[in-house]
Amino acid sequence: MRALGVALSAALVTACFSEPARPHESSDAGPDSGSGSGSGGPAPQVRLISHAYYSSSSASSGMSGSGWTIPTTGVHDDDLLLFIANIDNGSVDAWQLPAGFTSSANNFFGSDGQTYVAGYKRAHGEASSYSASYGGTNIVSASAVIMLLAVTGYDPAQPVSSAIDMPGAVGVHPVPLAGDVTTVRANSLLVFAGGADWLSGTGANLTQTPPPGYTTIEAITDRGGSSVTWTSQLVAYKVQPTVGDTGQHTGSITPAPAIDGMPWTIELVIPPPP
Repeated sequence: MRALGVALSAALVTACFSEPARPHESSDAGPDSGSGSGSGGPAPQVRLISHAYYSSSSASSGMSGSGWTIPTTGVHDDDLLLFIANIDNGSVDAWQLPAGFTSSANNFFGSDGQTYVAGYKRAHGEASSYSASYGGTNIVSASAVIMLLAVTGYDPAQPVSSAIDMPGAVGVHPVPLAGDVTTVRANSLLVFAGGADWLSGTGANLTQTPPPGYTTIEAITDRGGSSVTWTSQLVAYKVQPTVGDTGQHTGSITPAPAIDGMPWTIELVIPPPP
């Protein structure tokens, strides 16, 4: 739970930050041609639809300390949609996923209190935006980051074959984001997401690094850039050409000057059609 003095300090921050460029927003993850022991067609492709963020000093359109909105412009019917987000709060609470989404993770963790979420659905006649209240009775800073992604070329009978959800328990710097998943089909798409609940300091600049071999789709904080208040989020992808355990792989979020944060990691395995 955020101490009162820290909350007041965060509220006094008045600097504004412009919305950042969005790396890979309109580009797709190109399929790898590798062969494996399992059958699989060309790899699924992922693209960023939109992001949103909120802090006491900066917010994207539709975001506030009590609710969120994220546009769906660019979503097509039959896209596999991925909703990945986190919020700084002070009480056990769950994200309200948009209607029709299946939850892969919805986890409150850490001594300071943060809730992260991942969900997916097959798009059909989607509204122009998703929105909901944060809920709960003790949101405190409400610093939040939301990302909406779309995947094409996936197996509609098994859109997500496996997933991991790993909350950290110790505040450290840099923050490690670790994953280890198993694929059931060659050329599966791995979507890796991680973030941190920052325990002290509000002005550090972050370097957000995906695991080796992964390509970053988006990496922002609740200020919309690399300056952090209380939350941050990295999303990256890789195509796994073979079937089986991917082995341990680790990304990181490195603050400068150094501040401690508690890590969380989500990873989704999205197979191609057989």
